[in-house]
Amino acid sequence: MDFYTKREGGIGYTGHRPDHDRELGTWLSFDLGRNYFGCLNALMSIADVESGEKRREHFEGEGYDVEFAPENVTVAHRYLADRATAYDFAEAKDAIESLWRYIVTVPGNPDAIRVYRPDLPEHLADLVLWETQWRRTHPYRGRIEGIPADGPA
Repeated sequence: MDFYTKREGGIGYTGHRPDHDRELGTWLSFDLGRNYFGCLNALMSIADVESGEKRREHFEGEGYDVEFAPENVTVAHRYLADRATAYDFAEAKDAIESLWRYIVTVPGNPDAIRVYRPDLPEHLADLVLWETQWRRTHPYRGRIEGIPADGPA
């Protein structure tokens, strides 16, 4: 799954199998989009289930509920009962990681007024906030672009 910035703003996706990729792509591009904190939560869910720390993990978004399990990740539309699809765990992991890799390359709004850690790039400020809120080191530290092994704190 590949991501891009839409002409009118927001994040879009292109899937390799359009009908199959619809729910996962829409959840990632619409519910998460350029939300670093939300994407950090999704990456945590992947890492915790993959490591066996948790058997299942639930993620509640605006339009989708997502269940992470070792075998698959199920993305279900919250309001349309017929819109639920189970994805292979590795496929969902790859798509979430692809979204993260993409959004850390998208420049932020230079006119935005940021309150929390304006001295840091926005994704690193959200990483620090995430670790403060969850009281743990993010499990993807040093494993993916944009989440360094060390610092900032």
